[in-house]
Amino acid sequence: WYAMAEAAVVLTDHSHYLDDYFSDAESIVYLPDSIAAETVAGIAALARSPDALEAIATNAAPVYRAHHTWRARIKELLTIGE
Repeated sequence: WYAMAEAAVVLTDHSHYLDDYFSDAESIVYLPDSIAAETVAGIAALARSPDALEAIATNAAPVYRAHHTWRARIKELLTIGE
């Protein structure tokens, strides 16, 4: 989350929880279970595309602010059981 808060692109393993908030290659980049040569090539291509990286980071920032700050977590916890 801290990377998103600082407008960095996050590369991570797939998570169904994250699917609720983020879209692969739009606001997050999922790594496959086994990193193959094409994955490394895709990451290298992203690294050469500042515009694509900026777009992914820009898309993630509002999701982070809306759902993954301490304030958002507290609001979520307070609604449990309602």
